Amino acid sequence: MATRKTMTPRQQKFVAEYLTGKSGVQAAQAAGYSTKASRTRSYELLHFNDNVKAALAEAQEALKVQANFNADTAMAELNEAILFAKSTKNATAYARCIELKSKLAGLLTEKKEGNGAAFQINIMGLDTPAPVTVEG
Repeated sequence: MATRKTMTPRQQKFVAEYLTGKSGVQAAQAAGYSTKASRTRSYELLHFNDNVKAALAEAQEALKVQANFNADTAMAELNEAILFAKSTKNATAYARCIELKSKLAGLLTEKKEGNGAAFQINIMGLDTPAPVTVEG
């Protein structure tokens, strides 16, 4: 909590408002920054102010501990959701659960570059498939 002592009262108010679910701009306005400057100030606070970033990280970590939610819990709940989707024959929900489970397991990651698909599948141990040759 030492990081909060070094923040200004306005920065502390920004953090408190941001943690209620407000957007950065809304939190900046609620903290007393002008409407005109709120977009710039929120961006600066969220991306460049180490004290604000540390306070937000502390709050998020505390929430994780309080909620007792981690990757194992998420995977277990996804498995339950998959069973439910199968039993109700909800193909859309089933496909979404598989997508989320793949992301959680690290198999499906957002593609960073290129004009192709938004996601790519990474399978451990396989880099690029060998070219297929057809003999006649």
